[in-house]
Amino acid sequence: MDSDYETTQPEVIEKELSRKISNTILNSVGGTKPWLLFSGIGLIIFAVFTLIDFFSIYSILSRSPTMLAMGIMYLLTGIVQMLLGIHLIKYNFAIDRLLISREASCLEASLAVQRKFWKLAGVFVAISLALLLLKSLIGVNGIMLGIFGVLRGY
Repeated sequence: MDSDYETTQPEVIEKELSRKISNTILNSVGGTKPWLLFSGIGLIIFAVFTLIDFFSIYSILSRSPTMLAMGIMYLLTGIVQMLLGIHLIKYNFAIDRLLISREASCLEASLAVQRKFWKLAGVFVAISLALLLLKSLIGVNGIMLGIFGVLRGY
C-alpha cells in the first residue's frame, strides 16, 4: 500500500448463487395475493367513479378557473388510480408465476413490478402534497387578504 487510505481489495470468489426460493418467502409473498387483487380492483373501481365524476362536471368546468383546476385534479387522480390498480393486479399475476415456477427470476420480475407501483405511488403522493401546500398557501393568502380588507373597511 502506497497510502494509509488505500484499502486492499479482497479476492472475489464467484459462487453460484442458489436460485431456489425458500418456502418462507413463497408463503409471505403468496399471502399478499388476495389483498393485492382486492386493492387493485378497488383502485380501478375508484378510478372509474372518479372519471365518471369528471365527465359529469365537464360541462361546468370552463365556467371558472377553480372548477377547471378541480376537473383537472379529478382527471389526473382517476388516471393515477387506474395505473396504480393495474400495477397491483400485474404484481398479483407476477406472484402467481413465482408460486408456480419457484424461480428467482420470477421473484425478481415480481419485485420489479412492485417497485414500479411504489415509484408511481410515491410520485403521486409528492405531487399531491405539493398541490396541497400550494392550495394552503393560496388559501391562507386569500384569508389574510380578506381579513385586511375587512380591517381597512373594504
